[in-house]
Amino acid sequence: MIHKTLEIIATLPPLTWLTLHVVAPLDRRLMRASAGRLSLTGASTILLITKGARSGELRFASLPGLYQDDAIVLLASKGGSKTHPGWYHNLVRYPDVKVVKGGRHLAYRAEIATGEH
Repeated sequence: MIHKTLEIIATLPPLTWLTLHVVAPLDRRLMRASAGRLSLTGASTILLITKGARSGELRFASLPGLYQDDAIVLLASKGGSKTHPGWYHNLVRYPDVKVVKGGRHLAYRAEIATGEH
């Protein structure tokens, strides 16, 4: 019951807007300044560094990462939107990325998950 209530609250448009437009930008700045050691949104949050799909410039996104062995799984939901977030398009164009977590910079190669893994 509590889980369902929290799920409903988390998907309310004002809360989604606040998360995407206020919390995420603040968290991104905090994570950059602390080399991934501090986050407003929790211990599983990573700082993803990509190259912009159109500009080629470095782009930063703070995202919750789901860990599976040495892999990090990212969900490109953009707060439940029907469109992908900008960082997803960056990964498609330039799959070699860096992840900053706990003061460490790690290199990854992104893959789009399809079917069972």
